[in-house]
Amino acid sequence: MTVLNNKLIVLRERELDRDKWFMLDVYSIDCWQLEKMVTVTGEDLRDIASCVNNKCLYVCDFGAKSVLKLSLDGAEVSRWNVGEACVGISVTSDKNNLLLTSGESSKVLELSCDDGRCLRRIRLPEEIQSPRHAVQLCTGEFLVSHSEHSVGLHRVCQLSSDGRTITHSFGNEVGSETDKLYLPCQLAVDKDGFVFVADCWNNRLVLLSPSLKFVREIKDFGDCPRRLYLDHFHRMKLRLYIGLEDTLSIVEL
Repeated sequence: MTVLNNKLIVLRERELDRDKWFMLDVYSIDCWQLEKMVTVTGEDLRDIASCVNNKCLYVCDFGAKSVLKLSLDGAEVSRWNVGEACVGISVTSDKNNLLLTSGESSKVLELSCDDGRCLRRIRLPEEIQSPRHAVQLCTGEFLVSHSEHSVGLHRVCQLSSDGRTITHSFGNEVGSETDKLYLPCQLAVDKDGFVFVADCWNNRLVLLSPSLKFVREIKDFGDCPRRLYLDHFHRMKLRLYIGLEDTLSIVEL
């Protein structure tokens, strides 16, 4: 999910009689009403991001190994082949480039928001397998969440700007304790550098300090948080939009 022009835009998968299609639900943040639903064509759409400068939406298609560039009304503007089955997408705050996390390799791709040119392929350390989501910090460093099914490491890692060195990490093997994660899906960072983690199978959000130390957990909003968007500007509060399996939840801090 993403916010653009005071609209919350949620990517959803629908299925009927084994036919699968994808929808964009567009909500007005001011009155919290569903304004419209738009059908989007794709094989297996996984995540959505938006660029304020370009006023466009971007969706990664895992099945087609591509990225869709959409106008605000959901119409397809461009489709770019990236050669990787991507599961997560975000927009960098400095250059307004796209960051794609590949679900089949330990790579993060950086693409131009304008024309989809691949600017660089960032190879992550070997211990980071199955990256889920990546965001770039104002320092140029990266945060990456990763998990290896029900075994292996489930962590959030802070990486150097070239992606080669892990400077901080949180989590280890799968667990529900306060120092562990179980399928960390998406990340959101506030203006002070604190990190929110959608800890899916633990049914919680985990708040981490800028150095990735545990601060607290947020629960009782629903099960299996997979998508997360942090709105810094709504009524001067922090508002978290949380995408669950079939519903949407909102938490104000």
